[in-house]
Amino acid sequence: MKAVRSLAALLTSCSVGMVAACAEPTTSVIDASIIDATRVAVADAHVSLDAYAPPDAPSDAGPPPADWLVAQGTATCASREGRVWCWGTSWTEMAVRPVEIVELRGARTIALGRGHACAILGDGRVACAGSNRTGQLGVSPADLARRETFELVEAAPPTVAIAVSQTGLTSCAIDVEGAVWCWGDDALGQTGSPIPPHATGANAPQPTPQRIEGLAGARSLSLGQYHSCALLDDGRAQCWGYDWWGALGRGEGYTGMPQHVPADLAGIEDALSITVDGNGGCVLGASGEVACWGGHVHLYPGWDPDTDDDCPVVVTQARWRAPRALALPVSSALLLGGGAGCIDHEGWSCFGDTRGDLVAIDDVGDDATLALGMGHVCALDAGGAIRCRGRGDEGQLGDGMRTSSHAWVDVTLE
Repeated sequence: MKAVRSLAALLTSCSVGMVAACAEPTTSVIDASIIDATRVAVADAHVSLDAYAPPDAPSDAGPPPADWLVAQGTATCASREGRVWCWGTSWTEMAVRPVEIVELRGARTIALGRGHACAILGDGRVACAGSNRTGQLGVSPADLARRETFELVEAAPPTVAIAVSQTGLTSCAIDVEGAVWCWGDDALGQTGSPIPPHATGANAPQPTPQRIEGLAGARSLSLGQYHSCALLDDGRAQCWGYDWWGALGRGEGYTGMPQHVPADLAGIEDALSITVDGNGGCVLGASGEVACWGGHVHLYPGWDPDTDDDCPVVVTQARWRAPRALALPVSSALLLGGGAGCIDHEGWSCFGDTRGDLVAIDDVGDDATLALGMGHVCALDAGGAIRCRGRGDEGQLGDGMRTSSHAWVDVTLE
């Protein structure tokens, strides 16, 4: 394993010349137990500040374990004992320390976009907040005004997975039956609506959640800049939206045009997880191999411009129109974000510099959970402690500063 750069240096290396390679991720990573948990009704998650009573202070034994940790774009959120804290920049103004989101008490996860966010509440309902100029909140077809606090998406069914696009203009969810629903910007086919886009390249509002016909048995979702992908129960994966730089992974079926009808990722039949980033994505196969497609391939381990038949003169414009296996060890987990990626192979390692070197993260436990944003990474250890490092210019490290850090900084939820 070749380690020539620190992870923090890797994560803070995004430059003006690599904007496309530094787009934020939008994968929703959700425990399988949520599928059953959504059938259990809980108290309304909209709790007023006056009515809210925090739990007893923790004992000297240390902080209680966090329920979940999500880092996407320039923001991070975590849950502990049903309470939710967020920091960085997403649907709200910048928060350099964790701020409790009271109306999300009991939420099961959150998807963080550029300007808006959507969460799954304790009873499986969806609530969104932030910008709504393309109907990405799904709260009212007749009102595209911004929402400062989370409001219910009344037209969305009980949900087990949620994701939002890197542009912050589209949202999608999986219901308890495995159907996929999308709403928001549909100018390039991102919502899978049978209605043709109004005008390619323009924001076409689709403010009411629409079920994608013919797409069934979905178990996870991930949205890129202008494309969306779903992993199915049978191990296949399907994508739809703008086939820019081979973002849909259709191989010979590449069109370079918007495609609103989902179609299979070429050659993928046994995927365990899927995550997309910018204009491409990767899947983790049942045997632990990682296969990727689309753009950003010049950042992947094993990529060789001398033998790549899809490589143009400009290296950073290299693309794969169908998934290809990466030169990585067998892995049990996969993350993508901001042009970087991380795998779990007897511990976490990450890649994403211009040489695609694999960098071992030796200072987190093997049982730690990682969340990867755009230039920053956060870790949740077995004892429930949260630490972050990498870029911090938008408060995404949660340490009260706006500076980047090569060393881990502790995050306190209080």
